[in-house]
Amino acid sequence: MHLGDVIKQYRHDHGKMSMQAFADKCGLSKGYIAMLERNKNSKTGEPVVPSVETFAKVADAMGITLDEISKMVDENQPISLSTHNIISKQSMLYNIMKEHNMDPEDMFEAVDAPIWRAKTPEPISVRIPVLGSIPAGIPLEAVEDVVDWEDIPIEWTKGGKEFFSLKVKGDSMYPKFIEGDTIILRKQDDCENGDICAVYVNGYDATLKKVVKKQDCIVLQPLNSAYDPKVYDYNDELNPIQIAGVVVEIRRKV
Repeated sequence: MHLGDVIKQYRHDHGKMSMQAFADKCGLSKGYIAMLERNKNSKTGEPVVPSVETFAKVADAMGITLDEISKMVDENQPISLSTHNIISKQSMLYNIMKEHNMDPEDMFEAVDAPIWRAKTPEPISVRIPVLGSIPAGIPLEAVEDVVDWEDIPIEWTKGGKEFFSLKVKGDSMYPKFIEGDTIILRKQDDCENGDICAVYVNGYDATLKKVVKKQDCIVLQPLNSAYDPKVYDYNDELNPIQIAGVVVEIRRKV
């Protein structure tokens, strides 16, 4: 944005102020304001190079400081100190600092100062895969394609613990689990009596159930009373039971 764009925007934002009214307000001619807004010198056809004095008059008319208006124009906005002395916006800032009794060397020291780089923060979470859907009803073949990702606290993985995630399908574990819930599981091949686990049956089928350990059998207990529990013998070679993981968290979109 060049100075003319700033003027044009100001006139628009102030009731579409006429060019003449703005020219009168800042003490410049209407023709010069027109050239600034076109950013074209009518005699040379070159872009207009306003002076620091012009910037100051425009800023005063807008009720802002010279520093503020300098921040509104592009870095490559040329500025004239005199007829034969054209400077950059950075040089104008140099003069503004001098005008306000600031040491211009501070500006260049800041530019040349070494860049402070923040230490890369330690990660606070890790991503785990969501492995398709796990049915919470009649055991179905588990889908192990990665369909999504979930973040878990990195503290959970201390000691080499592994986690994965699955989605609930069906209503056999209602009301604690509903279809569409995302469950986070700690990967392990055993569990405590009463844990809710992802359990593989036959090595292929997977189901989400409460695991009840009895002396001679394992019961996969649904939480929904409309479904019957499934009982498996510890030594059942046809229907071997394998714990895939224990549920540690339920995530539900509301």
